Amino acid sequence: MLRLVALTLLAAAACWAPDPLDHPNLSAPAAPPVTIPSPDAAESAPVVSDGRPALAWTRAAPLTLVRAGGAPAVTLDRYGVRVNVLQQQAHRVRVRCEGCDPAHQAEDLWLQAGQLSAGPAAGADPLSAALRLRAQWAAGEGPGGAGAADALCALLDAGFAWTTDEARFAWGGGSLLLQFEGADWQIGELTPPAEAPSHRCAVSPSGGGVAPAAGAAAPESG
Repeated sequence: MLRLVALTLLAAAACWAPDPLDHPNLSAPAAPPVTIPSPDAAESAPVVSDGRPALAWTRAAPLTLVRAGGAPAVTLDRYGVRVNVLQQQAHRVRVRCEGCDPAHQAEDLWLQAGQLSAGPAAGADPLSAALRLRAQWAAGEGPGGAGAADALCALLDAGFAWTTDEARFAWGGGSLLLQFEGADWQIGELTPPAEAPSHRCAVSPSGGGVAPAAGAAAPESG
């Protein structure tokens, strides 16, 4: 009888797992990142040329950027956050996160390869729709007025929260809602930001990075 009780207790213990909510010193595992599907992701990947940084945007969330030693620096819970790609290796990429909060914009950080897009893909995904809209603003076209183009690009570069048929952007007091209607994404709401951006829309003519706004220091190419 005692042997049967002991075996029952051992079986129960084997099936039990601690609940992180019951144990403050234990943390639940992070949710795996969800990547925006893209049929031509390889073709739209950023390429660093002649040591010049390449402009790109994140395609996955949540996405953790780490420091050189591997310590986590920031976890992005938004898609489409702008980065400057400084160095590419086989399995990881060194970036400056221009679309991050100011506290992390000047840091050299690393992320896994395959999580970035350098331009819109052929599919009707929200990141590609946002990048096509951004290209219009960079050319002085598109809704919102040419005078607000840099601030509107900064609004997109801060990233978005994505549900099945909505993508919501918010930065500097401005907001943008993209809604999936028919076969593509359309602007549902747009309020230009009041905050002045630190960088302009346009990619610099030297071949990489983002042209700094007047009075702003250009990012190091590290």
